[in-house]
Amino acid sequence: MMMRSNHEFRRVTKIAKADTSHRTSHQSDGGITFGSSEMRGLRKTMEDMTVSRLKLPPPPPSGESPRHNSCGIVGIFDGHLGREAACHVSSHISETVAETLDQADCELDRSEQVMEALTAAFASIDSSLVERGETSGTCAVVALLERPHEGSPPHTIHLASLGDSKAILGRASGPPLELSVSHKPGDPSEQSRVEAAGGEVLNVAFDVGESASAADRVCLPGHSSGLAVSRAFGVANYKANSSLTPEAQLVISTPSVVSHRIEPVVDQFLLLASDGVWDVMKNEEADEFVRKELRLANKQVLRILAENFGQLHVEVVTTRDVANYSVGEMVDFPKSRDKVKGYVMATQADDGSNAGPGQLHVRATPPEAWEGGWQGQSDKGKVALAWPCGIVCEKILDRALELGSGDNMSAILVLLGNVCMAGHDGSSLDTHVQGRGLEKGEKRACQHVSF
Repeated sequence: MMMRSNHEFRRVTKIAKADTSHRTSHQSDGGITFGSSEMRGLRKTMEDMTVSRLKLPPPPPSGESPRHNSCGIVGIFDGHLGREAACHVSSHISETVAETLDQADCELDRSEQVMEALTAAFASIDSSLVERGETSGTCAVVALLERPHEGSPPHTIHLASLGDSKAILGRASGPPLELSVSHKPGDPSEQSRVEAAGGEVLNVAFDVGESASAADRVCLPGHSSGLAVSRAFGVANYKANSSLTPEAQLVISTPSVVSHRIEPVVDQFLLLASDGVWDVMKNEEADEFVRKELRLANKQVLRILAENFGQLHVEVVTTRDVANYSVGEMVDFPKSRDKVKGYVMATQADDGSNAGPGQLHVRATPPEAWEGGWQGQSDKGKVALAWPCGIVCEKILDRALELGSGDNMSAILVLLGNVCMAGHDGSSLDTHVQGRGLEKGEKRACQHVSF
């Protein structure tokens, strides 16, 4: 099987200075614990999307109790040629998986049921994209976390991968276990399907900033450029041969699915990331990095939760429109004088309305940790578990950027055991102190007053 090379360079558009702001979240119910973060990086637009839920939504009423109501779901969708496909898939994946799980054949064993359900969910979502002629596309790595009931730890990971996003399992000893499968055009089985569908696999060179690289690409007949993956959602123009089934097109949406029974003492965490991370970090490097940063983040969070609640500052940031922010939302202002980052406690418009110029009151700790705060919730034990996961995901993206990644980047970290978490109880009292003087160019010193 021959592979032709194309020596014409294509230029990938990058900006001179990276956008290093993070879109970060974290959550725990005591059984499932995760954190996630996204960064635009050096790309002009952000095309990655993430999903993380402690449990799937209920399916439409069917007269029967859903068999999956306690399953959690996390996923990364690495878009290309636009963000529309990634947005669509991330918006529909949870509900669609819930529906297909509810319809799975009860006579199959559980792993086969889930494999059938995930494959059917991917096909259903992709069909809607192709029918509307969506030319943008997205890779995907999705993990369904199965457990006996809400609040209990997961016992099985069902992982579906499509394209080149990846997931690794960190273990107590030995190297990490890669659960995903990367679908590259140059793989023999993938290339055979592409050529049988009338396409070509070319080795295309790219000019990226000051360097150049080459990758195998799925190319339409008569075209000298194409996709770096052979499986993806969307990209309807690569699935336009009406004489072929969806599974025989140039690019297909059939995922590779694996079920892994969690070994409680051995399996410690699951890390999902887009190729913007994996392009510059090997599995072993990422595994070691997570362990190191998780220890540091645990100490940081423990110190804040257990020692410093009485003297935390509520920073005040001016904004052109307070309607763009909501209470509890994580915000990141890396260009402000004091590089403000935290969670919105309150918004206050200058004219007393709910929109227009005004101030944001931002606090470093997440809403769940506010005593009697957002939604009246105060569960610092769960915050102590989840918050470090979000911090570590941010650190992974920062490190990938330092190592030269020029892509959008996303990461999700799921804790499977008590890894690096000893000593956390999150107990503390909580009071508020307000700060001032954070807008760029403002020179007044911070004042610490009662809030």
